[in-house]
This record gives sequence, structure tokens and C-alpha cells, in this order.
Amino acid sequence: MGNFQPVEHHMIEVGSPISQSIFLKSGDLLFKSGRTVMTDRQKKVLVAQGYIHLVPEVVPDTVEEDPVPEYAVKYALPEPNETVFKVKERWLGELYHIFKLSKSPLVVNFSYQIIKLANEIQWVCEYHPNGILAAFHIDSTNDYGLIHALHCGIISEIIAKQSELTRSQRLSIIAGALTHDLGMAKEQTALHEQTTDLTDEQWQELARHPSESYKRLIELGVDDKDWLDIALHHHERIDGSGYPHKLSGELIPLSVRIMSVADTYTALVRPTGSRVGNSGKRALVILYKERGVGLETGLIDILINVIGIYPIGALVRLSTKELGVVIKCGKKIAEPKVSVLLSNDLQPLKYHRIRDTKQDDISVEEEVALNGHLALIPAIKEQWNSFV
Repeated sequence: MGNFQPVEHHMIEVGSPISQSIFLKSGDLLFKSGRTVMTDRQKKVLVAQGYIHLVPEVVPDTVEEDPVPEYAVKYALPEPNETVFKVKERWLGELYHIFKLSKSPLVVNFSYQIIKLANEIQWVCEYHPNGILAAFHIDSTNDYGLIHALHCGIISEIIAKQSELTRSQRLSIIAGALTHDLGMAKEQTALHEQTTDLTDEQWQELARHPSESYKRLIELGVDDKDWLDIALHHHERIDGSGYPHKLSGELIPLSVRIMSVADTYTALVRPTGSRVGNSGKRALVILYKERGVGLETGLIDILINVIGIYPIGALVRLSTKELGVVIKCGKKIAEPKVSVLLSNDLQPLKYHRIRDTKQDDISVEEEVALNGHLALIPAIKEQWNSFV
């Protein structure tokens, strides 16, 4: 292990944070410095499997089958006045490492790490909902499996809160959203980017993944019913046409029905290898057709009323021919507030002007694909400057 030494019993005190990061023999991060060891079992695992670096806080080079993404290297380094976009990157890194550690034979409290992330998602959704929705709406480049799981967690929290579920119930749903595809985590991004039709074998793999996710979560010590139900049943449909058990109606738990709406919406708005992403409006039209058929009517209505026809973060053209980004939903679903970025002759504005499409006697003509205006991304991010 080079500059590593095994963790010794006296180095860890239950109930206290550790002063130095602990690694697996492979070099993978096992437990981040500053985090508190909560149980004797955690301590036992860390002593049995852990190593510390002789030079504090230097992450060793590791041999990876795939390149480690940038967000996975920087995930544990929050900055002052952290923007929601940096929060998103940090969450990607945290989930990346949690999933990676889930492959270890003996994991340090997988449930605790997921719930910790779910808690932060819940907090950000409460105090910075517009910014975090924008951060995920404009992201089309990161690992699909990770970004989809996190986006599902955010949309699930929004729907569940409007459904008047308790904070504890919502945490279980977020945790389920983060891990619902754990049984196919490795293959998910490749399948999403595939440009050809799925093979029979790939369809069979898709059909198996809810059961595989469920089994893997049980192996990792998850015993929360809502969390497990989401993994096993998130592809069930109201009309009984889903899988694996063809449940229908209220036989599908409410937690699952909520996450299924979030799962469908977030998949629809994200581009795949075979199609560009649907606009927010198009995605909601598709969802609307599923009301009472595959997905619950009331939950779809909640989602539409909360996020509107033009999602926060969407680039839109106004009836004035100005181009701007949606920064807030209006009282009516088609009347958002828009921060104008380009004038009617498509010139950048030095100072962004806010258009209220309800009060200013203007309307949204269409949602514009962001990939044709990538130069506007810095200006879009400026709408949500700091995370305080």
C-alpha cells in the first residue's frame, strides 16, 4: 500500500468525527474525514478494512477501469457561497462514491450515507427549489444513471411535499429514488446512450432490474418498506400493465406512485442516444396522456401545477422575440417569470430584465433547445449566483 498504514483501534472513537480520510486497500475512499463514526459496527469495519495515508488528505492514484469523472474527485470539497450548480456536482460525486462502495463486500452503513444525501436534497428543495430545478434541467452531459437518480429525488420530494407527506416519509421516497436502478447502475448509462434498438437480452435485463435492485438493497442492509417498494415496483402501472408483478391501482404504494411520475418525467426531458430530450412542454403532454392509465392523475396534476409548462431553467422565446430563461413559475402554468438574456435582435443584454408573462402582456412563444445556445449557460447560471 506504499504510503498507507492500517487503521488501528485507538484511532477511532464512536460518536466522534475522524480526523483523516480512510481508504480501502484498493485506494478507494471508504470514509471521509470530518464524518462521525456512528456505531461500533462502523468502527469494526473501518479497523478491519481501512487504511490511512501517511500524508494527510492526499487521495492516492488508483487504477480505474474507466476514467474517474471530475465531480467524483472534487465531491467532498464544498466552497464558500456554494452555487446550486456546484451543489449538483458535489451530489454527483457523493452518489458516485456511494454506489462504488456498495460493491464492497462489507459496506460502511450504506443506508446512512444515502439518507444523509437525501436530507440535503430535502433541505435544498425547501430553501432553493428554483435554483436546483434549473441546475438539473440544463444538465445534459453528466452520467445518466447518476443525474437521473438525483433528478428523480428532487422531483419526488416536490410531489411528495405537495401531497402532504411527512418529512420522514419523503426521506424514504428520496432514498428510493436515488437507488431505484441500483440493480443496473453499471449498464444504465450505456443503454441510455445506445443509438440502436435494444436486443432481446437487454430487454430481459431491463425487466429484471427492479428485482435486482430490491435484492441488492436488502443485502446492503436497507429495511425501510417504502424505500424497498420503490426499487421493486417503480415500473408498475396503474392499469396493471407494468412489471414485475402487474400491480394496479392502489395496490401500488403511494410512495411508488409518486416516484414513478418523477421517474417518467425526468427520463422524458433528458436526451438519449437515439433522440434529443423532449421540451418540458412536450414531456408534460406525454405525461398528461398517462393520467389514470399508467400514472396517477392527481400526482401528474401536482407536478404540472408546481413546475409549469415551461420548467425552471428552460430557455424560451417570448412574443417580443426576446430570448430568456424561466426563473419562476407563475400562478398559471403557462405564465412564468422570465429573465431576458438576449434582446429581440439577439444581442446580449448588459443587465437582464425580468418579464412577468402574466403582467407584462406578453407570452411565451416556444421553448428553445439549449444546445443551440450553449454560450448562454454562464448567463443562465448567474440567475442563481450563490447558495446561502
